[in-house]
Amino acid sequence: METRLPVSALQADLFISELDRPWIDTPFLIEGFLLESAEQLEQLKEYCQFVTVDIERSTGGVARWGFLTEKKFSAPPSFRRFNIKQ
Repeated sequence: METRLPVSALQADLFISELDRPWIDTPFLIEGFLLESAEQLEQLKEYCQFVTVDIERSTGGVARWGFLTEKKFSAPPSFRRFNIKQ
């Protein structure tokens, strides 16, 4: 189960599965990681506004983090996707 969150809502033990930019443009060496340190969080804040979190791969799983899927976080206008009708 994945949910998109602003980096300001992140906490330790969440599994970061996607970023709002290509991984290659960040200092993270692998695609997907467990958020374990304040340093990782500061790097995410520096490079991203939103990330996708995999609740099932996070420490504690759905039992601990399921409530995050109930919250609605909207992306800033520059990150929203629009369907353009012609």
